[in-house]
Amino acid sequence: MKKTALAIVLAFLTFSGISQKKEKPNVIIILSDDQGFGDVGFNGCTDIPTPNLDQLANSGVIFTQGYASHPYCSPSRAGLLTGRYQQRFGHENNLPYTDAKVDDGLPLTELMLSELLQKNDYQTCAIGKWHLGDSIQFWPNNRGFDDWFGFWGGGMNYWGDTGKKPATAGVLRDGKVVPRSEITYLTDDFTNAAIEYIDEYNKEKKPFFMYLAYNAPHAPVQATKQYTDKVKHIEDGKRAAYAAMVVGMDAGIGKVIAKLKETGEYDNTLIFFYSDNGVI
Repeated sequence: MKKTALAIVLAFLTFSGISQKKEKPNVIIILSDDQGFGDVGFNGCTDIPTPNLDQLANSGVIFTQGYASHPYCSPSRAGLLTGRYQQRFGHENNLPYTDAKVDDGLPLTELMLSELLQKNDYQTCAIGKWHLGDSIQFWPNNRGFDDWFGFWGGGMNYWGDTGKKPATAGVLRDGKVVPRSEITYLTDDFTNAAIEYIDEYNKEKKPFFMYLAYNAPHAPVQATKQYTDKVKHIEDGKRAAYAAMVVGMDAGIGKVIAKLKETGEYDNTLIFFYSDNGVI
């Protein structure tokens, strides 16, 4: 069963035809957090503008019968990154928020997609929300990711403050605390980190796997004026704030795609967009 993740990757490579080329394709999984199925234009949404996701959908494949394997954040991510139903390895619940034990996390015995690709000469990076184990042994750098910029918990405000201790509960870069002064708005920060990563590895011409896991539009509902200005037409305040968070993520995805095109990597990159609590 542990070969399931490999089967998924090979199936997509074969389907795309890229596997026949000498150059290995890059792989990017973009994950949104708690985003509703109907909150994108290509699924019929009319009040939240998502032009970049719509264009991505129009130029690719929409999996209308694809479903997340769990309605909670952590189990859904565990299923995604292992290619196995999370119930098979005892990860069918969210991790405890206040009293997690040192061994609470995605079992180290499970093969993750990042580990599989790392073994096949991919450079790997995780950006954004992790939520697969609080203890160091479960962090991305110990689960097949060469680089990591993000946070390990299940929630954080968009200025990098969880209200928790220790300091490592904040935003980290390869396990080291990133000063709050360097955090602007997490959605934008994660986008910028992805762009910088593409630039860096384009110079070295290495195939890469990027797991870009935005925490948007998960609570707390916080957005900057740059994005709220784009949804002034929505009269319901809560809906408008949520919509602004989606708009911010869509804008970031557009920048990532633009960087791929600028570096000449777009045509050699498999891009998947997925919501952890309902695929869209």
